[in-house]
Amino acid sequence: MNRFIKQLLTFSLILTVMIQAVSPAMNQAYALVTINASISSDKILTWDPVPGAGQYWYGIDGTTWLSDTAENKLDLKEKIDQYVVPLNEGQDPLVENSGTHTITLEAYTADGSTKLGEWSGTVSYTAIIPEKPKLTASIKDGVLTWGAYEGATQYQIMVNGKGFGMEKIGSVRQAVLSQYVDDFVNNGVVANNGLHTITLTVLDDTGNPLANWTADFKYTTRSSLNTAVISAIPRQKYTGKSITPSVRVTLGNTTLKAGTDYTLSYKDNKKAGLALVTVTGKGTYSGAVQSSFLITPPRPKLSSVKNSAKKTVTVKWKKAASGDGYEIQYSLKKSMKNAKTIQVQKLSKKSQKLKKLKKGKTCYIRIRTYKEAAGTMLYSAWSGKKKVKIKK
Repeated sequence: MNRFIKQLLTFSLILTVMIQAVSPAMNQAYALVTINASISSDKILTWDPVPGAGQYWYGIDGTTWLSDTAENKLDLKEKIDQYVVPLNEGQDPLVENSGTHTITLEAYTADGSTKLGEWSGTVSYTAIIPEKPKLTASIKDGVLTWGAYEGATQYQIMVNGKGFGMEKIGSVRQAVLSQYVDDFVNNGVVANNGLHTITLTVLDDTGNPLANWTADFKYTTRSSLNTAVISAIPRQKYTGKSITPSVRVTLGNTTLKAGTDYTLSYKDNKKAGLALVTVTGKGTYSGAVQSSFLITPPRPKLSSVKNSAKKTVTVKWKKAASGDGYEIQYSLKKSMKNAKTIQVQKLSKKSQKLKKLKKGKTCYIRIRTYKEAAGTMLYSAWSGKKKVKIKK
């Protein structure tokens, strides 16, 4: 028993000596060192290598990043500029642009598991934030025009802080502000106070705003022509030129004045058929209404009528400038009573044979142009009559 206790005491003594021998080495392995570092006048952080270090982490105002340099130096101006820039993009900055920044440096083993050294200091520097391009715009005669902006594919116009939605930017970067104000006032979105704050915002494909522009626009909303009435327009005769008949426009009990209250524009108003007229509000009136009118085809001219074969007459005429085709009418009576009619369904055709006529009789012949439009048959006036004796 005494021998066992002696051996146990001897083993304890040896173990104590071994721990005392190892402890200084362990303490030395994990003891933090102060990194020998400094910041130069041009804001370059440099440091001496730390034995056993494989990673260096630098910090700016409490946020840290792994150093990507192998030269034991860091351009603090570049890093601070980089981390403050998000301010300019409407995002929260990674580093406050305060002017004075706390810089830290930490050394770790290659696997990052053990911290070997540290250092801290300060640097005075205000980040240089690149100025964003400005959106250029102007208002002239109630039309908002703006310049191209990189990345912008959509725009939104707000009136007095109210807006409806985004619109695609077309080849012409313009918007008629009176239409926006009229729409907003008529829908109860904004008050008709005469002076409106216009805000233009350009956005990218995802709807992220890129820039905006604001200005005041003096304008009192106008009465809409949506319920205006255009009196019926009588049929017009083909002239070969654009036909622009005057119109009568009334809104309620008020007769509007052309040039003052509205302007006129026409479409398909040169050829025979259906033509359109658009009345667009002007001055104190907005919006537009549309009506139509008919243009009758031109009258063709008979060239000749000849008894060209047995009981047959060949009719020739000059081609009409507009229409769908022709109607030829022939009768044994000068008054055209009991006349027969045939249709030539091709405008380019310039002759037609009439057959099975009575020999010895005189035949009276005339021609007109026709045009079908809007479910209506339009006819020219009849040409002058020509007569021919059926001798064959």
